[in-house]
Amino acid sequence: VTVNLVPGTVVGIVSGAASAASVDASNGTLMVVEGAGRLDTGLFNLGSSDGRDVQTLLRIGGGGIVNAARFVSQGGGGTENTVSLSGAGSALNVAGELQIGRSGTGLMQLDEGARVSAGTLQLGQAGTADGHVLVIGETPVDALVAERIVLATPGSTLAISRAGTAPLVLGAAISGPGRLEVSSPVTLTGDNTQSGDIVLGSTLRVGDGANAGSITGNLSGFGRVVFDRGPGRVAYDGAIGGSIAIDKENAGTLALGGAHDTDGRTRVLGGTLLVNGALPRSTVEVASGATLGGLGQVKAATVRAGGTLAPGDSGVGTFAVLGDL
Repeated sequence: VTVNLVPGTVVGIVSGAASAASVDASNGTLMVVEGAGRLDTGLFNLGSSDGRDVQTLLRIGGGGIVNAARFVSQGGGGTENTVSLSGAGSALNVAGELQIGRSGTGLMQLDEGARVSAGTLQLGQAGTADGHVLVIGETPVDALVAERIVLATPGSTLAISRAGTAPLVLGAAISGPGRLEVSSPVTLTGDNTQSGDIVLGSTLRVGDGANAGSITGNLSGFGRVVFDRGPGRVAYDGAIGGSIAIDKENAGTLALGGAHDTDGRTRVLGGTLLVNGALPRSTVEVASGATLGGLGQVKAATVRAGGTLAPGDSGVGTFAVLGDL
């Protein structure tokens, strides 16, 4: 099924279900509007596959559902394609790859109860296009489910700015040079290799007390990062800047390398924090039952009753406290 729409045209699936081997939609608005509306397809191509500049909007609302084997948003260099999902029960489910911005610019926005699931969610295409995903409003904590999220270009962004205090949980393995923006609580339970910046304006929890959850990108902004891994050792060698507070929770060991410019406070609330890099502007507080060690330096340290200061990393070493201890 090829849908070449005149700009401003609306195609509505208002009731029942429809199916097609493939859907090719460009130059207009394709809308799924009713709770019973459903479209099942193999390949869903939003935009132009022949390099033309197009502006196409796919709106999934009111409980509408699109199921696809593969979904691609693409077009010429001037393309701006948008996928907009809103309303409880509204969903885009892609068994394989969901690519926002294969060519041109792609945007996907989730709002008010909508959900997206995919095998791989890729934002942008290296050397070709940027892609952006924005999660806002009263979306559920499992609004975005994928095995992998690839932020394929430095200009691609995944931005979380939801209502409420319950965190959005991302279990995907996030990779690539793109940017993660956290303006509402987020929990990461995947082992992530994303090299782009992580910009905080809220709380980012890395791990959920089990043996998964890690980050590699640099942190900036304000708010709080919580390292919450279970037993075992995990390392973070990025840089933490701005005014970000650091909390180390649970029984595991966090080895903190690198030079960190944050002026936020650091708390060791459980397990062991090994500062092998530098926290020259952060004061560290060690709670009862927790341990501070490493081979680096901190601004100052307070060890509460039952807490432990153990210089070194897996043995004797030198640890510097620049101010009060």
